[in-house]
Amino acid sequence: MYPHTRTSVYGDETWLATLPSGLNFLAGVWLVLAPFALDYQNTGAGFNGQWNDIVLGVAIAILALVRTFAPHRVVWFSGINLVLGGWLIVAPFVLQYNAGRDATQAVTNDIVVGILVFLLALLSITGTMRARSRQAEDTSQASTGQQ
Repeated sequence: MYPHTRTSVYGDETWLATLPSGLNFLAGVWLVLAPFALDYQNTGAGFNGQWNDIVLGVAIAILALVRTFAPHRVVWFSGINLVLGGWLIVAPFVLQYNAGRDATQAVTNDIVVGILVFLLALLSITGTMRARSRQAEDTSQASTGQQ
């Protein structure tokens, strides 16, 4: 922030990174709660899907929360959430928790939340890059005296 103003160095585009990251925080919290809310404990002979969701939910929520409050400093946190979202989409099949009595809820939840996390992380990265590009343009124009 500039001293004595409410304008960020990146202008009014901060929301392009903070809004998707804030929504990803909520997706992470949901992912932690989902195994209990949707009651999917019997997800098949493979890895227990609820632990995958709890661990990934905590990681996604923490990374997204940091991005929400420091959107232009740790853009790579959204890159990690991009990968975690992709992992959520394929995890039920790779870890084989897609065949038990409760597998439908777990698989559907993981694919939907995975797509959401992936897209929101991509939007957050794009918003940050756009703001950085615009700020670099403004700095370049100011140093050359252009308007």
